[in-house]
Amino acid sequence: MEALQYCREHHVDLVSVSSKQIQRWVEGWAKGASSPHVWLGLRYSCNLGFWFWVNGRTICYDNWASDGERQQGCARRVGAVGRDGGQWFSLEEADKLNFICTNEGKSVCLPEVCVCVCVYLVGCVFVRMISS
Repeated sequence: MEALQYCREHHVDLVSVSSKQIQRWVEGWAKGASSPHVWLGLRYSCNLGFWFWVNGRTICYDNWASDGERQQGCARRVGAVGRDGGQWFSLEEADKLNFICTNEGKSVCLPEVCVCVCVYLVGCVFVRMISS
């Protein structure tokens, strides 16, 4: 996936949404996207049958659209947030979409977390679509 590779080479990773506060922040950025969805750092493992964040964090918050998590066979599926409404969708990895990268920087502790004490959202940057 080009977005993941780009984020890892130029920033740190694709954004992971682990709380309602981060979700709101991501929704704000997604509204300005030129694509109908924006990639998140969320992937599906066909072999294991579950979703995971590419940074290794546990999924303790989600915002799936009612039909957003559907699997269509075992194609490579990646999570994206909708530009309108902020709900999550399972899309094919080959789609060309805008994406959000996280940067290294100061950590921010948020009260609403599932297993972790702090969520390290360390600054983010919105990146437009990579042309092929």
